[in-house]
Amino acid sequence: AEDHAAEDHAAEERAAEERAAEERAAEDHAAEERAAEDHAAEERAAEDHAAEERAAEERAAEERAAEDHAAEDHAAEDRAVEDRVAQERAAEDHAAEERAAED
Repeated sequence: AEDHAAEDHAAEERAAEERAAEERAAEDHAAEERAAEDHAAEERAAEDHAAEERAAEERAAEERAAEDHAAEDHAAEDRAVEDRVAQERAAEDHAAEERAAED
C-alpha cells in the first residue's frame, strides 16, 4: 500500500510538473507572440514615418518648383517691361532725330 501511495504521489508530482511546464511553454509562446506583434508594430510605424518623410520631401520639391516657376515668370515680366521701355526710348530717339532733320 505504501508503494502504491508513493507511486500515486510520484505520478501526481510528474503531472503537476508537466502542467507547470505546459503553462511555462504557453506563457513563453504568448510572450513570443507579443514580441512579434510589437516588432511588427514598430516596423509599421517606421514605414509610416518614412512615407511621411517622403511626402514632406515631395511637397518641399513641389514648393521649390513653384517658387522657381514664379521667379522665372517674374524675370520674364521684367524683361518684357525692359524691352517695352527700350522700344519706347528708341521710338522717342527716332522721333527726335526726325524733328532735328526737319529743323
